Amino acid sequence: MDEVLAHRRGVCQDFAHVMLAACRVNGVPSRYVSGYVYPGDEGLRGDAAMHAWIECLLPSGVWCGFDPTNNVLASEHHVKVHVGRDYADVVPTKGVYRGPGKHRMRVSVSITH
Repeated sequence: MDEVLAHRRGVCQDFAHVMLAACRVNGVPSRYVSGYVYPGDEGLRGDAAMHAWIECLLPSGVWCGFDPTNNVLASEHHVKVHVGRDYADVVPTKGVYRGPGKHRMRVSVSITH
């Protein structure tokens, strides 16, 4: 986190973790969100792969999404796949693979409006 703050750069997961830490140290209930973002006309960054943002529990009892990478509220352009305490809870794949040594995973996501 120190490196992200010092250099003011990183990937979406880094920015989400920095924002999570800031929220939690200030007593704001928050969770890590992993999914996809559709850039649309807004030109949102992060559409080339899985994207990360956070959600905070508002006093009204509603979870609200914040995308620190793009400095926007999460919207219909954000497609939520997983939520957890941090990245370790929502990794796209984990476990043990048993099979041939040469194996390749391909994933494709299409979002239409």
